[in-house]
Amino acid sequence: MNTKLLEVMATESITCFKRGDIENATELYFLILDNIQDQLKSSLEDPYFLAKLIRDSNSSDKLRSTQAMMLLSYFNKRNLLPTDIKDLLP
Repeated sequence: MNTKLLEVMATESITCFKRGDIENATELYFLILDNIQDQLKSSLEDPYFLAKLIRDSNSSDKLRSTQAMMLLSYFNKRNLLPTDIKDLLP
């Protein structure tokens, strides 16, 4: 997949989120992540990355917290999260 298409999908995902269309925002976000999943897997081995994701999911910034929750949800749905982290998710 080319980077320009990924950029357009990311922009559209944010646009959907801003207008309250969370379902389509999430689907677009998951499509992007499916295309870069191999690059993301190494991040899951970094406890600081996971701690930041969990911290961001509790942010008062709605966009930041929603994106962190969507990323955590993606990792969880694709069975990529370490078991001990799964137990910490809401």
